[in-house]
Amino acid sequence: MIEAISERVSGYLYRQNEQKDVSREVMKFALIGILTNGLIILLTLLIGIFDGKFQETCLSLASIVAIRFLAGGHHLSPPILCVAISTGAITLVPFIPESQTLTNLFTAFSLVLIWIYAPADLEKNTRISKPMLRWMKYSAFVLAASNLILQSHIIATAFFIASLTLISIKGVNRHE
Repeated sequence: MIEAISERVSGYLYRQNEQKDVSREVMKFALIGILTNGLIILLTLLIGIFDGKFQETCLSLASIVAIRFLAGGHHLSPPILCVAISTGAITLVPFIPESQTLTNLFTAFSLVLIWIYAPADLEKNTRISKPMLRWMKYSAFVLAASNLILQSHIIATAFFIASLTLISIKGVNRHE
């Protein structure tokens, strides 16, 4: 669905672009990212409103976005699967019972995963320099470590979920 819409829109945009300075494939790739992320955000916020956990859902979403931005992470393919799993994970975080033990475990595991695997899927797929990627990794680590002070079970769980995406597993799209 997302690929088909991106294919049609990128085809239209490519035909309308007289300069042809961007390839149709690049446009399609960008549109897939925009549509996937847009759907995840829209669905997550709507579900948060309807399930009565809007603020908690927003905190979960912001936490995952922050770690993914700084540490990277692998993507599921096809994009609609990414939308479904991401939306489900983000909206379920507020319903996980609060536990000091789980908060500390999730924070500790997030720190380990970030230290070992970050930056994931960024070096080959962005133009970010190696020194900047290193700073982004350290920033993700410090951000995750901040939850040792905050002690938020929602942040801990969201960081843990985002950190799991740093691990390369079968069925993950590596943009190759």
